[in-house]
Amino acid sequence: MRFIIDSDTGDSIVGWLTPDNPNEKARILVCFPGTTPVEIEATISRPDVVALSLHATGVCGFRIDETQFPNLRRELQIELRDAVSNILLYRRFDSARHIARRLVFLDASVLIARNVQNIAKKLFTHDYTNVESMTYETLYSMIYCHQGNSIFMAGRPHFMRQVTGFKERNYLIAALLHDPFEELAARLLFFNLLAKTKNPAPLMGFATGLLPLTEFARTLDFESEKSLTRAFRAASPETRALIRDPQTRMIACEPEERATRHHVTKALDLLSSMDVVGTRGRFSDFKAILADVLGADIIGDATMEPSPIVSKLADRLSRMSLVHNLLEQDLALYSYAEEAFELGFAAAAARA
Repeated sequence: MRFIIDSDTGDSIVGWLTPDNPNEKARILVCFPGTTPVEIEATISRPDVVALSLHATGVCGFRIDETQFPNLRRELQIELRDAVSNILLYRRFDSARHIARRLVFLDASVLIARNVQNIAKKLFTHDYTNVESMTYETLYSMIYCHQGNSIFMAGRPHFMRQVTGFKERNYLIAALLHDPFEELAARLLFFNLLAKTKNPAPLMGFATGLLPLTEFARTLDFESEKSLTRAFRAASPETRALIRDPQTRMIACEPEERATRHHVTKALDLLSSMDVVGTRGRFSDFKAILADVLGADIIGDATMEPSPIVSKLADRLSRMSLVHNLLEQDLALYSYAEEAFELGFAAAAARA
């Protein structure tokens, strides 16, 4: 899906949308607070979109105005969404509520703290989480949103594919690294839960690209190191590839690329160019620096202390040589990052 909002003059909003399925007509939901969304169809011909080879017929443009919605000019909380995916296309900027910053929050964990998402929804006009679930074309449209000066993105996208866009559009780039054993433990517990839950739909959005781990985690005995060792030995190549070095792959690898020590070096270079980088072990420092750079606190009272069950499983995984091999590059990356932070904070303390 590709989309652009060309203009919002108050009494009209003009744009275009091309669906992922070229056989489908573009349909947009117009949402006002407290009312049932109204679905409209794109009916305006856009030869410029055809010229870009983004649509076959060009009938993908739309115009929303006061002939359809008499309160359009006065309604700041209007939302436009794709009727098929429900992906947000546009919200109006409200200077009383929103901050005029663009932020991408890179975090390879499967679950991002819920209150971070809730605060982001209030502070930013456009908020997108689990961006790894978006197609390349959709994410491109989000990054280059013409009408968006207040955008929050979070998740585990392939940063190498999007870094140019983030920098061209002046995004503040933040990355939070996790202890690799704790991160793997949290993933295995999540997919074990996903495998056993009767209603997995609410959790599926967090599992993009990782669903084969569901079967692997389904029968794991988290209390037995021997049983875990057997399971990892029997894991398929596909399962091992999904477990291997998620943080290094997110930052420095192309989608199908396997992380090597070369990618650790590349990841460190990319991290050094970001605006804010932190580790879960120094989460309070990360939170304070991010709030200072952004000019707003998007984390609130969120904490990153691992639960006892995660810590216990992480300790077991840390004693398994097979797991060390699967997380080799992430362990190196995290070690180098922690060392750099310790030196940096020590130098800052000496200057104080």
